[in-house]
Amino acid sequence: HFGTMKTSERVVLRLEFLSGNENINPETSLYLRGISFDHYDGKTWFKSKRNLNQRFLMPLTRRIKNGYLSIPQQINTSSIDFPELEYNIYQEPLNNEMAVIFVATKAVAIKPQNSRFSQRQRKTTFFMDYLHNLTHDKENNISLDYTGRSEVFNHAVMNLDQAETLYPRSLKDRFTQLPLDIDKRIFELAKEYSQDTDNIYASVLSIQNSLIANYGYTTEGVGHLTDPIANFLFERKEGHCEYFSTAMVLMLRSLGIPARPVNGFLGSQYNSYGDYYIIKEANAHTWVEVFFPDHGWLIFDPTPP
Repeated sequence: HFGTMKTSERVVLRLEFLSGNENINPETSLYLRGISFDHYDGKTWFKSKRNLNQRFLMPLTRRIKNGYLSIPQQINTSSIDFPELEYNIYQEPLNNEMAVIFVATKAVAIKPQNSRFSQRQRKTTFFMDYLHNLTHDKENNISLDYTGRSEVFNHAVMNLDQAETLYPRSLKDRFTQLPLDIDKRIFELAKEYSQDTDNIYASVLSIQNSLIANYGYTTEGVGHLTDPIANFLFERKEGHCEYFSTAMVLMLRSLGIPARPVNGFLGSQYNSYGDYYIIKEANAHTWVEVFFPDHGWLIFDPTPP
């Protein structure tokens, strides 16, 4: 939804790097992915209920080196060896509707750590849904320890301007969905922002950078408007990350480019006494993932710094 953004200082995650943190600035560019959505009804994002025969939660069971569970990748054709992060996360009780696991993008493996729990407590089971969101089988009112491994993607070395545009049919149908009553001015704005581009990657960058340059940031929401994104783009011209990310996803989808919004956390604060990073509720953020056939889902962020 598009309410006022709260700026709570409550600590929700503590992250300790084991290796690879020289490849990232944790205080400004650490994206901890939580949950993504595929369907937009004009006011709200949610997970669609299509393909009811599809298994919605798949337990992670394939064990790899050092006790890790492999996280299946939707596509894995890149020949580039990206550097990896390895990190421990201590997750405070979140009391969410969904038992979400937060991991640095792009996560490739995870394993539970039960050191803070009673030895008699059963081991945590991790699941992945059809949107590649990670969840667990513990109640949300307890803490959770786990270790993750993630790749650090770099757009600059991926030759995305040469990326294919032949998307799998089922994926394109799901991730180019738009409300039937969408304001058609959004289509025109997408064409305007991408008119001087000659490939998909350039179009994505142009729309992202145009939003950053032409719109302002505020934590204030607008309440229950008939069309909050049209109001943001053509009248108010300021908003928080949910407005920016939704606007970018809708414009990309209007051009036939599969995209989705992702909720999680961005950035952290270093605690020198414990040598770990603190993530607060105020670090909550929404960004965009765009699908490239040769590379999978990649992060783009249209919200101004």
